[in-house]
Amino acid sequence: RRPSGPASFRGMSAIVLYENTDVDRVLAQVQQVNPDVLLLQEYTKRWHADADARLRNSFPFVADRSVLGSDGVAVYSKLPIVGRARLLDLGDPHRLQTRAVVRVGGRDIAVYDIHLTVAVKPVGHVEQRRQVPELVKVLEHEQLPMIVAGDMNFTETSRHHAAIAGVGLRSGWDEVGRGRGSTWARRGLPEWLPGLRLDHVFLSPGITVDGMRIGARNGSDHRPIYADLRLR
Repeated sequence: RRPSGPASFRGMSAIVLYENTDVDRVLAQVQQVNPDVLLLQEYTKRWHADADARLRNSFPFVADRSVLGSDGVAVYSKLPIVGRARLLDLGDPHRLQTRAVVRVGGRDIAVYDIHLTVAVKPVGHVEQRRQVPELVKVLEHEQLPMIVAGDMNFTETSRHHAAIAGVGLRSGWDEVGRGRGSTWARRGLPEWLPGLRLDHVFLSPGITVDGMRIGARNGSDHRPIYADLRLR
């Protein structure tokens, strides 16, 4: 059910997977969910070439940070993006994170599109342990109501999740989600097998979450996550 009112909006975050070629399936899912703000991760130059013109039909405001590899991100919005989006330096210049200011009902909110390093190998653990404290520093200085969302590559029971919550942010899924909220499962496994919640939506006190959902698989190894939100 779509949110209503000038201060209500729907956000969606999806890691498209840089090697996923099923652009039509992903865009059909975006059209079905019909978000006001869309955050994409692993958004490559190829994805941009295939999807940008079609996305702009619905999302006139864009902050594109696509790259050749898997480290790109993008923000597509039906709501005005105020000023220029800012890249965040979390210690890895190749993995992009971005902050955009979106105007909702005449008020500005900061939207963070985050894609942290996957912590499978030891080098990934080390890099993620560097990124999270840097992200916490950035969030501690944020003056606007904020949404921090994307592929965090950590679970809800990790110390990193607790560190983000320690800034005063709440997990939208923990507030209103039902079930495990699993967003990641290795491709090729049955749909019913449980996975891990690696994608998150964190909210500052000025933003209320009315509902959260996990989308179906779309060719990526991550399912999209979307939330119905409103400003208090």
